[in-house]
Amino acid sequence: MTAAECGKTVVLVGYGTIGGTCVNIGCVPSKTLIRAVETVWYTSNAKRFNGISANAQMSDWQAVISQKQQLVDSLRQAKYSDILPQYPHIIYLQGRATLTQTGIEVEGKSYAANKIIIATGAFNRIPPIKGLDQVDYLDSTRLLDMEKLPASLLVIGAGVIGCELAQLFSRAGVKVSICCRRRLLPEEEPEISAALEEVFRKEKIAVYKGVDYKEITQNVDCIQTAVLAIKNNMTSQDLGNTIFPYLTMVEGLKLAAQTFNKDISKLSCCAG
Repeated sequence: MTAAECGKTVVLVGYGTIGGTCVNIGCVPSKTLIRAVETVWYTSNAKRFNGISANAQMSDWQAVISQKQQLVDSLRQAKYSDILPQYPHIIYLQGRATLTQTGIEVEGKSYAANKIIIATGAFNRIPPIKGLDQVDYLDSTRLLDMEKLPASLLVIGAGVIGCELAQLFSRAGVKVSICCRRRLLPEEEPEISAALEEVFRKEKIAVYKGVDYKEITQNVDCIQTAVLAIKNNMTSQDLGNTIFPYLTMVEGLKLAAQTFNKDISKLSCCAG
């Protein structure tokens, strides 16, 4: 738009949904859901103050997701689709572009250009963990679109997005565990990581640091989703607590057998 305002003719090529990451799968959907679950979280903690009572519950997650998507769709329309036609010097094309000697080619048609700006964004990097391609794992995009809350969630990686999603779904009522090789927010100062870890523990988010990811497996009834090899802090007792009450696999029972002391009557009904 800046180039068009300077009198240049611009060919803008989009491959995928217009608007890019922020409005479609990034800041807008994530922050909308964060604000939604904050309502439930803050009211549940009102009892800290004498003379104040409040009540809120997550009654319809599908409706929350639907409202989030309505906001995404409306902002995409207002901030992108409706804006471009106001610039007569911008030609918007939908398709895959390839570079040529004189410019670009889109859907078989050539466009000459003296200057080319590549701003394609990026795809999620899938970690090379053995067995990951054999299970129905979730990335941040799919997670933010889920219309049914899972009973539990294991977040692998504790960067900004991982921590954000862990707290979001914990406050929505999901039992969340987060594991990482080093610490929460490893690119930040250690004091910040420690402070966030304390917040997570108060909010009953299980934090496992120093974990080395060896293999992920999924059994036939899809209850157990991950098996982690322990590097430092995660003991067999920790692992038993993590996968309980969804111990349906012989492998899972073996992993927790050293210190397993759970009441079998409290196992999930799926465990038979």
